[in-house]
Amino acid sequence: PYWTINAPVATVGKGIALAAGHAPPFAVFVQGGTYNESVVMRSGVSVYGGFGAAWARDGLATKIVGGPVAIKLESLAAKTQLDRITVNAVDGTVASTSSVGILVASSSDVAIVDCNVQAGKGRGGASGAAGAKGADGKDGQMGAPGCESSASIGCTTCTQPIGGAGGASDCGR
Repeated sequence: PYWTINAPVATVGKGIALAAGHAPPFAVFVQGGTYNESVVMRSGVSVYGGFGAAWARDGLATKIVGGPVAIKLESLAAKTQLDRITVNAVDGTVASTSSVGILVASSSDVAIVDCNVQAGKGRGGASGAAGAKGADGKDGQMGAPGCESSASIGCTTCTQPIGGAGGASDCGR
């Protein structure tokens, strides 16, 4: 193989890609630490975390901090396991996106063992489009009868009438 315990690769994703190139696929052993990457699992490649510098499982936390989908297991047909990994997904990045710690889709024989998974916050939806024009309002009421009010030319004055009330809408406004 291209890597050994004496020459490990720097990312979980690279380890998975190398392990998947073998028949049968190798497992990937990950030392404790934080790995800032989104991971796509491959069929038959199991990932085991919690290893110390001497490659013994000594309780060191192995943490993957990924994007809005931190780890994806999709269309996997062979036994695939994720073991002793802490997973954190960042908040959704654009409107209407979710935050998913581990996404499993269209896969069989998948095991998630002793993992701590935390998704971030999803983003709010995009603003909706403007609504259609509403129906026209109903006609207003009739005003009071008019009268002559021309005091400047000697005609009698009267109180000017007021107009009728405005119309109502179908929704009661």
